[in-house]
Amino acid sequence: MWTTGVHDYKYRLRDPKFGIKDSARQACAKHHQHWEIFFWDLHAMTAFVTEFYPWFLPIFLGYGKEINQADAVRPFILQKLGGVYLDLDTQCIKPMDISLQGGYDAIFQASMHEGLNNGMMASKPGLALWMDMVDLLKERAPWAEISSAAEADFEDADAEEEWESELTEEERQLRASPIWQTGPRVLTEALRRNAEPPFEPSTITPGGKFQWRGATVLVQELGSWFMPCWWQDKECRRKYEGHSSDLPDNVFGYHWFASTWG
Repeated sequence: MWTTGVHDYKYRLRDPKFGIKDSARQACAKHHQHWEIFFWDLHAMTAFVTEFYPWFLPIFLGYGKEINQADAVRPFILQKLGGVYLDLDTQCIKPMDISLQGGYDAIFQASMHEGLNNGMMASKPGLALWMDMVDLLKERAPWAEISSAAEADFEDADAEEEWESELTEEERQLRASPIWQTGPRVLTEALRRNAEPPFEPSTITPGGKFQWRGATVLVQELGSWFMPCWWQDKECRRKYEGHSSDLPDNVFGYHWFASTWG
């Protein structure tokens, strides 16, 4: 769980534009009282990267947006410590322990157009697959220097040349977004490049079992785990937000999509 800091988190709870509800965090804590729960703020993240991955610190500190830092640190946390990562806008409706059984080394959530959702992930510690994500973060770091397609200004000559000569306007808009720079598209592309059998995300990302760097990975399909609905399906979302009594056994919560990519 991540935000700039505890004080900033409390401020955002009071500001409706952020759409953050502390009830989500409280519900997850209530259903997992037997877990050790960490609240990751910017101070903790910076200290963590400094101690265990100092070679990444210049990239981490160089990100111009909080969301880039929040995204980028996740593979390092799960590679070093393992466990379950949940965004602060993820609501738990029951204990998720049973969903972590089955002998899987890592579990991810299928989404829609973004591919995999990086707001909820589970992993054993020490998995090599996380370094595939880190390699992509390093590869895409020059793109995180820009805040919009209209204001592209690169320090990296290769990225600037690709921007000016090879990309369509749609591709430029995507690469100017944290979704592509550090977010769900990084996780999705890392799995796509390395999965066996091949993993091919589409409009609706498929679920299934995959091998990735010697690890057995489960991708929970859309409609299960923490994404019972596509976020634009308002009728379905109302059902889950109202804690309907007829929820499927394979749904353990839902993602509010309250955070901003801006």
